[in-house]
Amino acid sequence: MSKKIKLTETQLKKVVNIISESSFDEMITKYNDTKQREVGMSHDDATMLVNIATNWCEGKDNLPDCQEIQKIKSKLNLY
Repeated sequence: MSKKIKLTETQLKKVVNIISESSFDEMITKYNDTKQREVGMSHDDATMLVNIATNWCEGKDNLPDCQEIQKIKSKLNLY
């Protein structure tokens, strides 16, 4: 059974603020990481690039890069 502890309202507010700040910091960090890795291109360009990569990967299904291409192709519906 869990132990019960008593907190004052002030202590509880401090804990909630720490958790909120931590969550916000994590969210901003993830957003910035995503933005840095993002590449902008048209849907037609992405389709062409995936098709070229798919052609290169024919017969090389066991390569990790080729497996990643298939994941991207499926995720973005690039056919």
